[in-house]
Amino acid sequence: MSGCRRYTAVDRYALGLTLAVHCAVAVAAVRHLTLTLPAAAAAGAITSCVVVTVALAALHVLHINLAVMPVRPRWRYLSLSAQALLAVGPMPYFGLGWVGMTGLFIGTALPLCGSPARVFLLSVGVAVTTADASWHTHSAPHALAAATVTLLGALAVAPLPHLARGGARLRQAVLAATRSAEARERLLIARDLHDLLAGQLATVALKGELAGRLMGRHDDRARAELADIVRLSRDTLTDVRQLARRYRDLDLADELANAQLLLRHAGIIVRTTTAEQLPLKCEVATVLGAALREGVTNILHHSDASVCEISILRQDGGITLSLHNDGVGPPKESSPLSGSGLGNLTARATSVGGSVEATRSVDGWFRLTVKCPQTSRTAIPVPGRYGPRPDDSAPLSC
Repeated sequence: MSGCRRYTAVDRYALGLTLAVHCAVAVAAVRHLTLTLPAAAAAGAITSCVVVTVALAALHVLHINLAVMPVRPRWRYLSLSAQALLAVGPMPYFGLGWVGMTGLFIGTALPLCGSPARVFLLSVGVAVTTADASWHTHSAPHALAAATVTLLGALAVAPLPHLARGGARLRQAVLAATRSAEARERLLIARDLHDLLAGQLATVALKGELAGRLMGRHDDRARAELADIVRLSRDTLTDVRQLARRYRDLDLADELANAQLLLRHAGIIVRTTTAEQLPLKCEVATVLGAALREGVTNILHHSDASVCEISILRQDGGITLSLHNDGVGPPKESSPLSGSGLGNLTARATSVGGSVEATRSVDGWFRLTVKCPQTSRTAIPVPGRYGPRPDDSAPLSC
């Protein structure tokens, strides 16, 4: 996990549990120091305990990150040694409340070591804490309790790197699936372009060569071939425009399903509210689908959202798409629509008679609202072999 990457819910759980158990052990140690030391000495001891706890928590998080890396650096043994020194060294000074740190260190080191080293490390850690508790209390129950705490602490935090690794693998799987879908789409476009243009352009080339040979000898036939070339060129232009329009159209239901999948894979809670029947294939559906895709992209790349609410409803004779998410930092620019993505989205919505509104609240929530009419005007390509051009004023109903 790189330092700049976005944490998923699995990572938040691992990091949150790491901080929680370190804080719990630190509180136990502070309580022990408060009860056993004079007030003057306890202040310095508590300060030292807090500093050491922060350092141990940082090392623990570092080792969770190292466990996700495909190639682990050799210097991890130095960081493990530093964590072992900070976990075991203060035990005589911080007392019984500190024995849990040994278990946390063992749980951190287990995923980074081989099987023989794991058994040895766990055995030595339990023996050290048991001996320390016996030396402090001279009580077998206390020694047994210390050994139990060490063992339970190690078993509690040992799976955390595996959880983080699972989250990383999940992200890689989603990325691989996305790239595979993009590759299939490129192959589909290449195949359609070849099937559409190869034969037409070959015919145009042959007719052009034939017209060149006939010029000056059979002018009437040459003019007929040139007329065919013009007709074929117009037909090809119409076909290309219709092909581009087909790839431009978006299915709103499919875009909604993809958005939910991506957000949930990123560990974001998704709540959706939709109309009974979504507009499936029309220019308005394409605009709303592009808005949904742009909004989800912004959430994944420019926020630390944990909740996203998506609603697509019919209101006031039109269709309204709303994305509402938390985890948004303070604005970097004065206008919420200053980004190129939202600017292009505004132009798209305006072209069909709609509007875009983006607002950010003071509590870190962002709302993107796109309103479109249920019908819009759309420009159809020039006449070709697929029939005459429809009137531009004819509404395209959803």
